[in-house]
Amino acid sequence: MKNKIFALVDCNNFFVSCERVFDPKLRKKPVVVLSNNDGCAVARSNEAKALGVEMGSPYFKWQHLAQKHGIKVFSSNYVLYGDMSHRVMRTLDNISPRMESYSIDEAFLEIDGFDDNERLNEYGRFVRDTVQRDTGMPVSVGIAPTKTLAKIANHIVKRDPQLKGMINLCGGDIDDYLKDIDVASIWGIGPKRAEILKRNGYSTALDLKNAPDRWVKKKLTVCELRTVWELRGISCIPLEDVYGRKQSIVVSRSFGEEIGSYDGLCQAISTYVSKAAEKLRSQMSQVQYLQIFINSNRFNKERYYSNSAGIRLDPPTSDTSTMLRWADLLLKHIYNDAFSYKRAGVMLSDFVDASHFQYDNTVDANLHSKRECLMANIDLYNKKNNFGKIRFAQEGTGNKIHSKQTLRSARFTTKWDELLTIK
Repeated sequence: MKNKIFALVDCNNFFVSCERVFDPKLRKKPVVVLSNNDGCAVARSNEAKALGVEMGSPYFKWQHLAQKHGIKVFSSNYVLYGDMSHRVMRTLDNISPRMESYSIDEAFLEIDGFDDNERLNEYGRFVRDTVQRDTGMPVSVGIAPTKTLAKIANHIVKRDPQLKGMINLCGGDIDDYLKDIDVASIWGIGPKRAEILKRNGYSTALDLKNAPDRWVKKKLTVCELRTVWELRGISCIPLEDVYGRKQSIVVSRSFGEEIGSYDGLCQAISTYVSKAAEKLRSQMSQVQYLQIFINSNRFNKERYYSNSAGIRLDPPTSDTSTMLRWADLLLKHIYNDAFSYKRAGVMLSDFVDASHFQYDNTVDANLHSKRECLMANIDLYNKKNNFGKIRFAQEGTGNKIHSKQTLRSARFTTKWDELLTIK
């Protein structure tokens, strides 16, 4: 039986690459994508990085660089980015029968049936070229015996242009690479764990690979021990189901304008609850814990207010109207009319499988079935209709909750009136 082999496919500078697909003039030019409300840099082309634009830095701090060097700046276009991510994942799903969509721009592939490294190299190049051809997105491919090593392989590819977007760590001397990888860069090792490791003399991935199991068990956790074994080429982290359920759902935004009324804040919270509930139903889950949180402007340190409240739902639910009712009560509990609010959000957690959960005799089965059918029909309509969606009255019709997107590009792939125009 052949050992499993993993490939991590990662889109290069994903948000920037999405913009370049529809505007080829941006290639080899400095490009930056901003966060909500056009605040900070969340994606940078290599050219922008070379000019000194730092990740997470506020736009106003490097705006002079943008003007001096002609940096093209975009607002976040999440509709476009989400659709491009779907296209990349669909392409990878067609390439490999075993795929895990790890994030919006990353996916693991499980590879079987390759007898030698040259065939693996050909496969890696095939994946890279196919995604580029079918979606226009440049990707890096790292191949290795474990998922952790595949992550490291991808990290190596991005640092070395001479590798041309693909590296295969199977069958070679991996230690030559691990000795140059900072322990803090290893997948699964957080900043606090990295500090502990470095204080004890484990500064690189190679150091951690050679750490005694007994010491790792004593000082760290079982998860970190698995990471050590993965560095040794022993696969401990299996490929998850591509449709694996999330363990929590968070929907949160900063507002384009501060909200100073309860009704306005309630509308924002209600909109986020509705979005979270739709995501919950899409993965066939029901929620047992609902939490909301609100914040005033964090830059006004003299008058800052932040609070949150949560409630356990019994029985669990995926019904938007039920969650809206509880969210309204929670907001009344924490709302302070002495402040205006800049941000709010909702978090759903502690999920159960909707298809297997058994209700007791206090639940009206007929009514519950009707509510499930109603939610399913609303979701279906909203998914198919691009010109207007069914909303709950509690969500309101205001636009203050929308983020500022003064530099947003067109939503080329999802809006008929924003299709790319060829001149």
